[in-house]
Amino acid sequence: MNNGENKLLGSLLAQKVKRSKTGRIRERFAEIEEAQQQGIRNIDIVNALNDEGFDLTLKTFENILHRIRKERAEKKDVSHLLSNKEKTYQKAITIEDKNRKTKQDNDILNAYLPVCFNNAKIA
Repeated sequence: MNNGENKLLGSLLAQKVKRSKTGRIRERFAEIEEAQQQGIRNIDIVNALNDEGFDLTLKTFENILHRIRKERAEKKDVSHLLSNKEKTYQKAITIEDKNRKTKQDNDILNAYLPVCFNNAKIA
């Protein structure tokens, strides 16, 4: 994002432009998960959010959480695939290096055989 877009976003957020419920929940997601981990029931979280002006039902809240968790899981899956791709690339480089090293070793051995044994081949 460039600076102009940042100013626009900041301006819209400052004006409290009507935002989607999902966007507002996504913004508070870490807080919500922490509350759930502390044993606070979803209905109590919904009531607290509604007191702040959210206008959510329990079902809507749970659906939004499900979608957010699914999005985050998909992002993790993609990063996992990228790391596998990188690992495959690293393995290819390693195999290439080993092949190069083997060829160098063979060239050195082929140079020494005639000198040491008066023979280029060892049976």
